[in-house]
Amino acid sequence: MNNKIALSWINNHWVDNKIYKESFNPANGEVIGMYADGGKQEAVAAIAAAKKAFKDSEWRTNRQLRYKVINQLADQFELFHDRLVQMLMLENGKVRSEAELEFGFVAPKLRFYAGLVESSIDYPPLLKSQGRD
Repeated sequence: MNNKIALSWINNHWVDNKIYKESFNPANGEVIGMYADGGKQEAVAAIAAAKKAFKDSEWRTNRQLRYKVINQLADQFELFHDRLVQMLMLENGKVRSEAELEFGFVAPKLRFYAGLVESSIDYPPLLKSQGRD
């Protein structure tokens, strides 16, 4: 078991609410780690931080920035492929082949959305008609 406690990353800070829970491998019931169990306060803080970042930063208007960051995220998923597949197996009790299949969609999907950002396509167009832009 890892002795570190997984925390929430909110508004550029690690948040520790001191409410800890154990994470179990569902395949064998073994404790594989601990995490700070975020609740309503953490959710409200995370939503407020996301709204502020969207409103007050270049993220909303700078397509090149979004394209670059989303591709960098895909790069990191590829770089840490083996470690992340192992985590997926432990956290979800998956066999390696299933975890590999599921994980194999992550980087390509991120690159697909980065490509949409780079283009002038609004995807999905439905968002504007629902007033969610």
